[in-house]
Amino acid sequence: ETKLYQLGLDLLFLGELVEKNSSLLTTAVPVMKMLNERTKEVVSLNIIENNERKCIYSLNSQFELTALITAGQVSPLHAGASAKVLLAYLPLQEQEEYLQKAELEKITEHTITSKVELRSELEAIRRRGYAMSNGERVRGAVSLSAPVLNPFGEVLASVTITIPSVRLDDYNVESLVEELLAGTEEMTNRLRPPR
Repeated sequence: ETKLYQLGLDLLFLGELVEKNSSLLTTAVPVMKMLNERTKEVVSLNIIENNERKCIYSLNSQFELTALITAGQVSPLHAGASAKVLLAYLPLQEQEEYLQKAELEKITEHTITSKVELRSELEAIRRRGYAMSNGERVRGAVSLSAPVLNPFGEVLASVTITIPSVRLDDYNVESLVEELLAGTEEMTNRLRPPR
């Protein structure tokens, strides 16, 4: 009535995300909230869009010192756990097509810029079922990320816990990995159609 307020582009963006990823979000958000409550750290949901990793949902840390991860944020697929796990679980032909075209930009001193090293890292991620990075994209941030798969075993998304490196020693990393993998397995199972 007053013409003092209008809907911003963020709401338009969120509306499009919900429309395109509604079943994924409906499935993922309750599990992400549980991970966020248990760890008190940032938990984010990421997809591949236009050969980049895009965050489509994020829950904030309960601590003052935190990584800032917001819906709509994008990054290259070669840097950081949330991106590398998506790249690792792509079909090998798609992965190779990406690697042949990609320029592996050095974002921090810990970013992998060798394609040989990156291929080896992607194989290791698939073997263990999750990715871990320390300061590859953002200095001082440690991330653990695991894939959410569709009923055909193809990667839909990654779920990521991000912790400031100064707080990492407060956690048992193996326990965090177990909780993360249990969460992404639950999401994957929920996305399977009932038999």
